[in-house]
Amino acid sequence: MLFDSEPDTLTSMKTSKAPLSWIELDSAALAQNIKFLRELGGANQSSVAPLICAPIKANAYGHGLKEITRLLKKNQVDYLAAHSIEDARAVRKAGWKGKLLSVGYIQHTDTEEALALSVEPTLYNIENLETWIVAAKRSKAKAHVHLKIETGANRQGIANKDMPNFIQALKANKHITLRGLSTHFANIEDTTDRSFAELQLKRYHRALKLLSKNNLKPQLCHTASSAAHLVAPQTRFDMIRPGISLYGYWPSRETILSFRHAHPELDQTALLKPVASLHSRIAQIKVLKAGESVGYGLTFRAERATKIAVVPIGYYDGLDRRLSNSGYALLHGKRAKIIGRVCMNNVMLDISAITSAKLEDQVTFLGQNGAESITADHWASCCRTINYDTLTNLAPHLKRIIL
Repeated sequence: MLFDSEPDTLTSMKTSKAPLSWIELDSAALAQNIKFLRELGGANQSSVAPLICAPIKANAYGHGLKEITRLLKKNQVDYLAAHSIEDARAVRKAGWKGKLLSVGYIQHTDTEEALALSVEPTLYNIENLETWIVAAKRSKAKAHVHLKIETGANRQGIANKDMPNFIQALKANKHITLRGLSTHFANIEDTTDRSFAELQLKRYHRALKLLSKNNLKPQLCHTASSAAHLVAPQTRFDMIRPGISLYGYWPSRETILSFRHAHPELDQTALLKPVASLHSRIAQIKVLKAGESVGYGLTFRAERATKIAVVPIGYYDGLDRRLSNSGYALLHGKRAKIIGRVCMNNVMLDISAITSAKLEDQVTFLGQNGAESITADHWASCCRTINYDTLTNLAPHLKRIIL
């Protein structure tokens, strides 16, 4: 194996100098989310609850791949889902020795390394399957692969007409094991109408029957993303892949509505808790005179004497530029509006109503501060995007501190 483990030590404020801007990761929130998702998977079922495959692609949805991997080691998830060979290397280096699924594309030149890292690839091109067969034979190892079926999303996936080629290759080679069969739903989270998802599920079952007819049985059937797991129990099968919900967010308002309809006894607002919060510090305080402007483009002009704070965080760090003149931050438990344009490395806040503010006070851009809070959903609403976009744009260079 090529596992290069690092010591399992968690960064804390006590052991390092306080950073200028940083992200905090709430380990208790992550554990709570996993517990809820696992319990939901076992609800109203006589069979064993599905395994949990935790997606850590896109730098663990912006939370920090290394830090989240180390936390997931402690929370007994069954699989991690990476995107690339680079992700796989980082996961192994962070000390993950468990099952590792790759949901992205692995180039032919990286196949042998992926096999040595015990990656289970998601395959949908016959050429890739053949490359894995050759690598497994050469290393005298067993390759465990997952096939992804095209059912309607028209991204990755094996078309129904191409299935015979995969079946033939699998049956002819003892070095390959069909570990899993997956698909991905195109329209299950942004709607309360699940008819297209049901159509995709029928196509998935058709592929399962075809495999069974050829004496091939995947060890793990898995189709459920966060939204599918939350609102469509029939999609759970043997394993679920909850992404955004793992990190404490609902995939959409429609998902919340569907879940509320199915589970009126549960308070959905308390079930998932955001894991990440984003903070910085005041670098300067000044007072604008009436008529003075702030920042590029002179987009904000003070109508009265205005006390402002300059905070050294900007769109380079993941603070969306579309929050200019519309978003807010939290300081001393109060809201402070973002004024002027969000800059590359700075943002300005109106702190006229926060008389106690002083140099180097902590400012919260995502998370809880006193009785107030800002979530990725708030950002997404201001920026006309989705919480996934907000979170995955949190900059990798920011220090992650595990609480």
